[in-house]
Amino acid sequence: MGRRRCCCPECLLFSDDFNRANSTNLGSGWTEASGDWSISSNQLKEAGTSGALLWCTTEATDAEVTAHVVAKSITAGNIFRLVICAEDADKYFWGELEADTLDYTIRVGTRSGGSDTLLEEWTSDQPAASTEALCLAFNGTTVTFSIREAPGDGVWGCASDTGYRKAGLINGSGQQTLWDDYELWRHYVRDPTCPYCICTCFDECPPKQLLATFTATGNCADELDGVTMLLDRVEDPGGSGYDTKWKGGDYLCNSYGWQVSHYWDLLVKCEPGTNLWRLNKNETAGSPAGSDQCTYSNAAAGSGWPDGASEAGWAWGKYPSSAVCEPFEMVYGPFSVYEDTAFGSCDCCALADDTVPSGTYTITITEAPP
Repeated sequence: MGRRRCCCPECLLFSDDFNRANSTNLGSGWTEASGDWSISSNQLKEAGTSGALLWCTTEATDAEVTAHVVAKSITAGNIFRLVICAEDADKYFWGELEADTLDYTIRVGTRSGGSDTLLEEWTSDQPAASTEALCLAFNGTTVTFSIREAPGDGVWGCASDTGYRKAGLINGSGQQTLWDDYELWRHYVRDPTCPYCICTCFDECPPKQLLATFTATGNCADELDGVTMLLDRVEDPGGSGYDTKWKGGDYLCNSYGWQVSHYWDLLVKCEPGTNLWRLNKNETAGSPAGSDQCTYSNAAAGSGWPDGASEAGWAWGKYPSSAVCEPFEMVYGPFSVYEDTAFGSCDCCALADDTVPSGTYTITITEAPP
């Protein structure tokens, strides 16, 4: 099956790649409600019973859910239907692909009392390939059905939670259908690619929780030496939906000879589809009352900032000086520490000259221990 689209282990509820011996026994993960289902050539096959229904024995844990399957060897007349939020064969949400000779029709709808209600449909050009990734998702208010890789063609409609959590597959035609790589996830994804997993580390899934460890030396940085901070993956990845981020840090660095403290707030961000990781240090967001700012950078205050950055926020981020994915480790720095007199006394030191380095520090990001 290859690497899962949703690569977060805590998100995956159930998966089946059907890579096993041919058999009419599908295994404990499935319950046949109707039709003639079997394992054939490492795929799931339904022999050609219109309306044939197959239930996944694993149910979703809450209203937000996503189901994914691959439709194989698609021919004109085939109808592949995904089902989620089901009570039984007469009440559920559905998304389906119907193949014609030249195009696909994709639909999303609800079923209640044994009758279908169409929410939306769309006609899509049929590609040369006869395989499609299908994705049906619900976020508590909206049900969405998509095909192809993100940002694939999709249709959606508003719906109220059924209160039920079953999921399954339906052969909507009287023709043989072939299926592969079924997955059920515990969160809502509007397209077939989980946004947490677009960002990878050389095709390995990044950890959910990271640990930042400081190594520091020098007058202004000594207090940081040995400090550790837990960074948690942000559950709402952001405006585009495709930024994978880890956020954390609540360390108060006491200024030498002063009654003020500095609040550390770290943000690790992976650029989608790459192995490029950036570390941001926010100096103001969430700062307790009375905390100070100072400059932590490779450039002295007032000497100019790369990429249009300003000292407040480190907004442009830093790339790691070294990176290894197995075991996961990103090293940032060493960075020089300068006092910024424009903001008053700097953390952990009492220097008055904002052009003279007063210490260095390195931040090492690793996977947090369980």
